[in-house]
Parts: sequence; structure tokens; C-alpha cells
Amino acid sequence: MEITTVAIGIYSVIIAVAFAFWLWMLIDCLQRPTERFSNGDEYDKLIWCLAIFFVHFIGAVLYYYLVKRKDSG
Repeated sequence: MEITTVAIGIYSVIIAVAFAFWLWMLIDCLQRPTERFSNGDEYDKLIWCLAIFFVHFIGAVLYYYLVKRKDSG
């Protein structure tokens, strides 16, 4: 097996995991009540959903650490 085939396989798995995480955070943001965001402002939910949607994986990671993890812990 060539190294290129292995690299493509590993890259595909990483992309699939990143997409699943992104989708999980987007769904969590859409389902989360507005009051459970840090400021509780009516636009927080909209801003976070747009950030996750347009900034993709980076937005999802920021959402996880700044909103979801704070709320869970």
C-alpha cells in the first residue's frame, strides 16, 4: 500500500470526525434555549449559530469551550 493511500485514508477520517463535531455543535446551538447562553441576550443564539455555520470547525470549537462546556460544568 502506498503512503498516499494511507494519507488519504487518515485525512478522510479526520475530515469525517471534524464534520461530525461541527454538526453536533450546530445542532446543540439550535436546540439550546436562549437563556442558557452566557449573556442571555436574544441575539447570542443567532450570533453563535452564524459563527458555527460560517467559520465551521473553528466556530464549533469556540462554541464548545465558551458555551457548551461552561453550561455543562
